[in-house]
Amino acid sequence: MNSHSYFESTPRSAVHQHYGIPPRGAHVRFSLFNLFTFKDGKIVEKRAHHNLADIMDQLTADSAA
Repeated sequence: MNSHSYFESTPRSAVHQHYGIPPRGAHVRFSLFNLFTFKDGKIVEKRAHHNLADIMDQLTADSAA
């Protein structure tokens, strides 16, 4: 089974640090593709694919300061 979804966040505190980048108040939005493997009605594997370069660009954009 697979799904396509979006993740949105506006990191504002050290708790919300993404990939080691301190929060700067930048709004981040990216899409995810999830692939699930089931066995006996239970999820036994989950893979999530996203564009890390896109996320990093959003987190480090000059307009985020």
